[in-house]
Amino acid sequence: MSGPVRIGRVGRPHGVRGTVTVVLDNPGSTLLARLPRIGIDRGGGDRDVLEITRADPRDERRWLVDLAGVGSRDAAEALVGAAVLADREAIDLDEDELLVSDLPGRRIVEDGRERGRVISVYSNGAHDVAVVRTARGLVDFPVVPGRVIDVGDEGRVEVSGFDDFEDLAYADGTAETP
Repeated sequence: MSGPVRIGRVGRPHGVRGTVTVVLDNPGSTLLARLPRIGIDRGGGDRDVLEITRADPRDERRWLVDLAGVGSRDAAEALVGAAVLADREAIDLDEDELLVSDLPGRRIVEDGRERGRVISVYSNGAHDVAVVRTARGLVDFPVVPGRVIDVGDEGRVEVSGFDDFEDLAYADGTAETP
C-alpha cells in the first residue's frame, strides 16, 4: 500500500521563527526523526510537501518541528489544525505491526472464526477504534494490546474478547457474509 498516511496534526506555533508543534497520533513514535519531509493537508485539496529541517521530541506525543519555507509565527499559525502526512513507503514496520490506516478491509478473526470486517477506524481520544461490520450490525472494537493479538499477512487480524463488544452492535446487520 502506498500514498500518504496521516501521522498527526499541526498544533500551536512555538516561538516566533516558524517552529510548529506536531501532535502525533501514535504516542511514543520516533518517525518524525527519520523523515526527510512531511505532507501538510489543510483540507479542501490544499496540500503541501515540506522538508523537515529539525524535529525534536518535546514529550511522548508532541514534537517541535522546523519546516523549510515556514519562517515566521504567522506562517506557523496558518498550519494549525492541518493533518500531518507521511509517505506510506517511508514508514518501517516490524513484521507483526500494521498501521491503523491499513485496517479497513481486514477480516476480524477470533479463535479461528471470522467475526466481521473492518470498514473504518477512528480515534476516541484514548485509543483507536475499528468499526467492524458483522451479521448483527456495526461493532466498535478497541485497537489496543490484549484485544488485538496478531496481525496476519492474509488480510486478517486475530482478536480477543470480541463478544464483549458485539453485544453493543448498532445499526442494521447485513444479510451478506461479513
